[in-house]
Amino acid sequence: MRNGAITSNRSLTYRWGTEANFMDIQKLAQGLLLQDYNALFRGNRALDNGVFNTHTLSYTHFDMFSGLMVFGNANYQRKRNDLVTTTDFIGINRLFSVLNVEPVNKTLNGDLRVDKSFNKMKFELGGNWNAFQTNLFLDDQLDPERAVFPNLRHEVDQHLLQSLGSQDWLFLHGKPIRVGKNRQYLHYA
Repeated sequence: MRNGAITSNRSLTYRWGTEANFMDIQKLAQGLLLQDYNALFRGNRALDNGVFNTHTLSYTHFDMFSGLMVFGNANYQRKRNDLVTTTDFIGINRLFSVLNVEPVNKTLNGDLRVDKSFNKMKFELGGNWNAFQTNLFLDDQLDPERAVFPNLRHEVDQHLLQSLGSQDWLFLHGKPIRVGKNRQYLHYA
């Protein structure tokens, strides 16, 4: 290995941001707007802009010598004065409007992936996790919603390059592929 060559790297990054969520001018309009044969929309002149705070933490690590790569990411978002649509049912008819919701809406997302390569095999394990808390209004009643969604994934790849006489063969996912002189894939065997 040459002097000065990078064989591994680690990085930890934290980002924080604040942004305003400006409402559409139609949401401020007074009066009723026909949206469907049984649905009306009523504007709200008292709306304020929502404020979003976002925190993101990212970690990456790769080591070319050991064939290890690790990636992780976490994102947290807090929404104050979030704009939510309200629904009032009047028989089979619906009346929609928009409010600034006082309780804070929150979202938490996480992602982790680990790749490890051995001679001719590559293993990948990863997953993500999403959780949120949202406050809705239904018939003038606050309806808090909470949910968590975990997801796990894994993968095993086999990459094997062999020389068979004058032809080169690449075995990808157990299927042989003949490789030309410039290493271009010609066709499956």
